[in-house]
Amino acid sequence: MILILSSTSCKRGPDNAAIRQGVVERLEKQGINVSAIEVNVQSLEVQGKEADVTVALTLKAGPATPPMVMRYKMQQQGDKWVVLAPQGGHGGESGPPPAASPQANPHGAGGAMPSPEDLPPTGKKK
Repeated sequence: MILILSSTSCKRGPDNAAIRQGVVERLEKQGINVSAIEVNVQSLEVQGKEADVTVALTLKAGPATPPMVMRYKMQQQGDKWVVLAPQGGHGGESGPPPAASPQANPHGAGGAMPSPEDLPPTGKKK
């Protein structure tokens, strides 16, 4: 009976440190200097071997600024948690900044990409 209790206690779900490490590894792969930012797990919803995670990224040095909130879909792979995909807007943020949305800037200036229907014809024959 003790073996059953100890084996079930190991399946409670990931701890924040394991989730945080998976996010840190993802950020490092993207070329982000993770030693300059604080990564804090804000929420964690586990569904079996997958989890929806929300983290806050804050600069360690410099002026006090609000954290960047990122949402990720993660999966347990062996003893590690790995980011499968960001959720939400650009790079997992909660949404694109208003100036980047086509509705806020209908002419596409400032880095917004026009939709294919808004582009002029290329002159190629089909």
